[in-house]
Amino acid sequence: MSGLYPQALISYEKAIGLERENTRAWYSKCLVLVALNRSQEALACFDQVIALDPQCSVARYGKNLTLQYLKDLNSTGKEDI
Repeated sequence: MSGLYPQALISYEKAIGLERENTRAWYSKCLVLVALNRSQEALACFDQVIALDPQCSVARYGKNLTLQYLKDLNSTGKEDI
């Protein structure tokens, strides 16, 4: 795991703190959470993006991919980190 992801997460959280409806920052945070294997948090983040912008197809796609990933993990008996 790259050391840049935790710093990126902090940056996106700061951006969201300044502008709660910044869908780009929320979506970018989702991607970082996925990269960090924090899938459950990423799902909640994708839900936030969708709540802010119901037409955001990339957030819906990201959420569906993350759900599929978790389903695949569960079927193989592995756990998400």
